[in-house]
Amino acid sequence: MKKCWADDPQKDGFDMDVSIKQVQSDIKKYSPDAVLCGSKGGHYMARLWDLMVGNPPAEADWDCYLVGKRNPELPLRPTQDDAIIPKIPSLVINAHPELRKRGIPKGLKAVVVHGDNDATWKVERGYASNGACRAGSLEAFIRTGSPKLCYLYYTRTQVHLWQYVTRVVLG
Repeated sequence: MKKCWADDPQKDGFDMDVSIKQVQSDIKKYSPDAVLCGSKGGHYMARLWDLMVGNPPAEADWDCYLVGKRNPELPLRPTQDDAIIPKIPSLVINAHPELRKRGIPKGLKAVVVHGDNDATWKVERGYASNGACRAGSLEAFIRTGSPKLCYLYYTRTQVHLWQYVTRVVLG
């Protein structure tokens, strides 16, 4: 396992175009079998997912997607053969709002782990009474990916029976 020491995306003055290069360099160097992110690292995973599908957020940002310095001989718009990273299975702990907004890229293996006790990225669960998947829920997020490639592991806070027992007064 290799930990990437990238900058905190919530730090003042954070520049994703600079910081993502360290992550890209580590991916190129170590060829991981999977990429894991937790909570605030979702900023990085969102950018990595863009790189995996060759879909950066803005035309002006193409140079930051190339590992190392951009070769002027390469076209401005990269192709799958340029330095866009391959689809790497992803483990996401606490689904960041940016990831939920973009959705999981098609053909990407992804496991999302989330819990009801998460104070940072509180997310609605499940299904409406008519059985329809609720918009904005974790289930809706998982459904943006490819069937049989994306899974949700949801943890509930352990609730003890004594919390629901009312005091009995003996008299």
